[in-house]
Amino acid sequence: MRKSIRSRLTLAFIGLAIGPLLLVGVFLTWQSFQSLRQDAVRLQQEVALRISVELSSFVHGLENDLRMAVDIYDLRVLTPREQRDLLGVLQARQKAFSELTLLDSDGRERVRQSRLKTITTDDLCDRSKRKEFLIPQKEGKTYYSPVWLDATTGEPFMTIAVPLKDLQKGQVDGVLVADVLVKKMWKKASFTTSQK
Repeated sequence: MRKSIRSRLTLAFIGLAIGPLLLVGVFLTWQSFQSLRQDAVRLQQEVALRISVELSSFVHGLENDLRMAVDIYDLRVLTPREQRDLLGVLQARQKAFSELTLLDSDGRERVRQSRLKTITTDDLCDRSKRKEFLIPQKEGKTYYSPVWLDATTGEPFMTIAVPLKDLQKGQVDGVLVADVLVKKMWKKASFTTSQK
């Protein structure tokens, strides 16, 4: 009987000694897990914000390149040959531009320059009913399309359209449309995340 009381008391004391240690260990593990999870979420948010800022900067840089052609070189008053040459220089300078198109005030293509195919005057079409013409024409603001896939290559693209404003008349006199290869932005985003 003594042995059994002794063993019971020993087990009780061991239980009283180990029980709180286990509870403290579980509590500290749970706190550590919560802290690590919050750190991971915060890090993901910081990386997402950084990528968002860099991609936004990249897209606005593309828009600035288009505006430079519109404002500095006054693209709308150049001859078709000079317009084609300027669009070619713009494409050579910025590899993300897959196709550049100059639309007149009625939405008809005047010049189209493409990396993927040769464009003839017979290929020029009317874009007067498309958003890339209507929004810059009516609102005078830059248009950014959702990402879309090219039917032949399957590559993702985004369209940026910048209005050509006639400052003397105070109206939009045409639109410069750029089809941007989204892969260039993805590469920039993946490079940003790999640096972290």
